[in-house]
Amino acid sequence: MIKELRHILFFIVLIASTISANAITANEILANASNKYVNSKSISASFNIIDNGSEAGTITIAGNKFVIKTSQLSTWFDGKTQWSYSPTANEVNISEPTAEELQQINPFAIIGSFRNDYNAKLMDKNNGYRISLTPKKKNHAITNIVINFNPTTYFPSLIVITTKNNNKATIKIKSISVGNTLPTSTFTFNATKYPGVEIIDLR
Repeated sequence: MIKELRHILFFIVLIASTISANAITANEILANASNKYVNSKSISASFNIIDNGSEAGTITIAGNKFVIKTSQLSTWFDGKTQWSYSPTANEVNISEPTAEELQQINPFAIIGSFRNDYNAKLMDKNNGYRISLTPKKKNHAITNIVINFNPTTYFPSLIVITTKNNNKATIKIKSISVGNTLPTSTFTFNATKYPGVEIIDLR
């Protein structure tokens, strides 16, 4: 009898844990992912972006600051000011982007702003977590975002962004890691490293 009770209890625990895992919602997944970024001193990732061609790049994030580098463009953002440097034109544009503009430049910013800006729907939870995000504002520049999350780390592995012009960018995350605290200078443009650069202030 005791042996049978143990079997029953085992199956009850197994079923309860399965129900708990299956009951996770899109908002809970996004909240877990957002907490990873908030609680990390810095995060670095390498990626491939497919948008009328394919290009490799890197991104480093610390809170609301970031630096993104590809062969065609490097962008620094210190939480207020953004510098976008084009090596081909040897010029840097300085601006103060809106929250919506930042989401198009830094897709990781989408995860932190999901509560206010998007309605989330869990599309798949059997092969990782796949979530679809639809903006709450009808005139938003982005019409849909699909993000695949690793169910263990809650880091994204794939981000697909569709804009209102029906342009689509696919970002494949090749690697991602948590790092230490970085100096503020990491996220600002240093003109001395780019001699002869033309500075265009759009603020």
